[in-house]
Parts: sequence; structure tokens; C-alpha cells
Amino acid sequence: MSLIKCPECGHEVSSKAEMCPHCGVKIAGNVKRCPICQRTVLMEATQCPHCQTHFERPAEILLEPGAEPSDTATTIVTPTNAVTSNDSQPPTLAEESQEPYCTVPAGPSVPPKKGMPWYLLLFIIVIVALGAYLYWDNFQQRRYSEEKAFELLRECNDPLNFEDFIARYPNSNHLDEVRAKLNELRQEDVVWSAVAKSNNVAELNGFIQSHPHSPFVKIAYHKIDSLDWREAEKAGTTAAYDKYIAAHEAGEYITEAFEARNAAKEREERARRDSIAAARALADSIQGTPEAVGIDEIFGAE
Repeated sequence: MSLIKCPECGHEVSSKAEMCPHCGVKIAGNVKRCPICQRTVLMEATQCPHCQTHFERPAEILLEPGAEPSDTATTIVTPTNAVTSNDSQPPTLAEESQEPYCTVPAGPSVPPKKGMPWYLLLFIIVIVALGAYLYWDNFQQRRYSEEKAFELLRECNDPLNFEDFIARYPNSNHLDEVRAKLNELRQEDVVWSAVAKSNNVAELNGFIQSHPHSPFVKIAYHKIDSLDWREAEKAGTTAAYDKYIAAHEAGEYITEAFEARNAAKEREERARRDSIAAARALADSIQGTPEAVGIDEIFGAE
């Protein structure tokens, strides 16, 4: 007893089994072996489903009930008038011209390999081309976005924008330049922090000259304007207000400065007149007339 493959389901089954336990097809006395590929096929098959060999008669190689198939055993059934190998007489010309019912090829018949269907190949080519185009398009859009963002950085002095560019484009060709500018801005922040706390007009003016494009320049101008206005108000003189007006023609307190200067001028003029009147009264009390001591020459005639 040996194991063979069921010609119906392909599972291994005993050659003596009445039927296949997997698919139920009859085995004993109902199978034969192909003389070309040695595969097991059903008895009624006229063509091997594996190598496509045609069987001229229903039984080429029989597997009788109880008999085990042999890989080397080959029995080819020939017509009744064919000459057997035991006959000692050579066949006649007429006998040689007769062909057997089943002609066995010289070598094994290998089924031709089927190539890939043209439509499947075309589908693969289209998918590859589409993927390449989408990759290229995404690369171009990212490159354009990167260049646009870099151009905007040229007019920006906010460190946060530079940090965002580095995070979004870590492989940019402009990365070294962006990092250098970011370090410069960070150092500028440190300098500004020290200057802003000092409230020194000279240091604020020095910062503006050293960093004319810094975002803190406007703040520096505002602080200088406020500090100068405080000094003018503290002095409260016409000269102090004139000094503020000359330094800050478009200052935040320019309107107040003009009003305060006019008021200071009136106060100073009134104080001058009061001083002259007091001096004349003093002179009158001493000498009787102001002309005696030259009061008009000292204060000026009104």
C-alpha cells in the first residue's frame, strides 16, 4: 500500500482506499497514472489535466484494486494488431506503418508559461507614474512654500518666526543663515533687556544706532520721548519745553509741550514784570524816583 494524491482534491490518500475521505471520489479501480508526468488521474479522463497529454484509450496506466502504483512502471496500451515485444519476427513494412493508439512524446510536455496580462501591466505602469507625479508635485509645492517663508523672514525680526521656520524645514538650504540670524536676534534681546531697565536716554540712543532694524527700536523711541517729556515737565521752563519740541517734532507729547511752553512763558513774563515792579518800589522807597538809580536801564523800559 502507498499514498497517492487524489486526482479530484489533491489530498494524500491510500491507493487501496475505496474512496477519498476528503472529497468522496472513488479511488480503488478508478484511477490511473499519466505516462508523461506520472500524476494520478481519474480513469475516465481522456487528457491529463497537468501536462495536457491526450489518452487515446480510457486506460493508459491502471491502478488495479490492491495494486500499488510504481514510478517506473509504464504500460502503454497498443492496438490489437500491434506487434508485441516478445515476438521474435521483425515487423513487416505494413505493420511498421501503423501507429499506436497513443503516441508518447520524446520528452515531458511542459505547459507554456503565461506572461502578465497587458492590462495588469498597464495598470501597474499607471500607478507608478501617478505616484511619481504626486511625489514630484508635493516636492515642488514644499520647495515653493519654503522659499516663500524664507523671503518673509528677510523682513521679519521676530525670533519666533525663525524658530518656526527651522521646525518646519529642518533640511532647508537656508538653515545655516536662518540659525545665524536667530542667534543674532537672541543676543539683541539680551542687550535690549539691559538697556530698557536702565532708563538712560544715552544708552537707548546707542541701542537704536547699533540695531536700527530691531523690533525694539519703536519701543526705544517711545521711552526716550517719555523720559525727555518728564525732564521738561520737571524743569517747567520755556527753555526745557523748547528743547523737547526741537528733539521730538512728532513726539507723543508735542501738543502738551506747546501748551506748557506758552504757559511757562506767561509765568516767566509775569515773574519778570513782578520783579521789575518790586525793584522800582524798592528804589522809590530808598531814593524817591527810579531814575536816580537807573532802574529802567537795569530791567529795560517796558
